Amino acid sequence: MIIRKAQPTDANAIAKVHVDSWRTTYAGIISADFLANLSYEQREASWRETLSVRELNLCQKIHSLKCLVIPSRQDERVADRPQLRLG
Repeated sequence: MIIRKAQPTDANAIAKVHVDSWRTTYAGIISADFLANLSYEQREASWRETLSVRELNLCQKIHSLKCLVIPSRQDERVADRPQLRLG
């Protein structure tokens, strides 16, 4: 496993992991419509913006020609983004 600083060019791979993990993890918990409407493009744009202004660590594992990426984010809350609350 390689740990390195994420770059804006990593946004596409991070967005794919982000959307796919939400769809898998929250299936049956969050509405199917919400999960189906998650957008790779919107997540990529959001990550590209985040990575252009902040340094984040990225754990990268190459396995069977697939690159798995796991961004490490600080537990900062952004005021203009609603927080998910369950229960």
